Amino acid sequence: MNTPRRDGGWVVVLLTIAALLGFWYVRSALTTPADVRLAAMPDEEFSGNAALIPPASEQEIAIELTPERYFELIKTYQTPDYLRWEVQVTVYSQSRERITRGTYLREGNDYTIEVTDSGGALVREVRMRSGQLTVRTPFGSMVSTAYDVYAPLPALGMAGLDALAELTPQQIAATRLEQIDGRQVIYVEFSYPNLPLIECYWVSIELGIPLRAESYYEDRLIYHAETVRLQTTSPGTEDGIG
Repeated sequence: MNTPRRDGGWVVVLLTIAALLGFWYVRSALTTPADVRLAAMPDEEFSGNAALIPPASEQEIAIELTPERYFELIKTYQTPDYLRWEVQVTVYSQSRERITRGTYLREGNDYTIEVTDSGGALVREVRMRSGQLTVRTPFGSMVSTAYDVYAPLPALGMAGLDALAELTPQQIAATRLEQIDGRQVIYVEFSYPNLPLIECYWVSIELGIPLRAESYYEDRLIYHAETVRLQTTSPGTEDGIG
């Protein structure tokens, strides 16, 4: 007489266990991250989603400075409309060294260059005003048309960039990115055919000017030029070196 009741009790127990197992399975499925395969998603829906594109790493944005890449960069240099640049140039000989200090002030197309010796005496002054070039030395002044000779960098005593633009990749011994006082520069080392002369330039990518330059003759330093002050904004706000 009691058998049906006992059988009915077992049915209730089995149904209860099944319900619990089902609950635990559903709970586990909802709390466990699914293995989603993004590659299987529709391209038109997800390919343009910026949130799904990982940021580029530093290695991906770094410049591999090959000689060919260097030539591309040097063609993009642009000197700012306002520039106050002071450099110190040291020329070494066997018995002594000669030091000059130069200031280059550029405002638009007009500029003034003044170079003095270690004692503060004038070596030369070059002034460009409305296309007219005036050169003054301790021996007098003259209006000159020799723009190449009195171009800003040679007149300042700083190595010019013309030589860099004429280099072949075979002449370049080394190129790399460096920093001088917070400014990114391209370091370029090269030599001339059949000459025991090594030239080293540190050229600002931002400003297109050499912040430092050195020349070596048979491993002996014979020329050193460096920036001691640099201002690229209007007077009253200074940035850069010095």
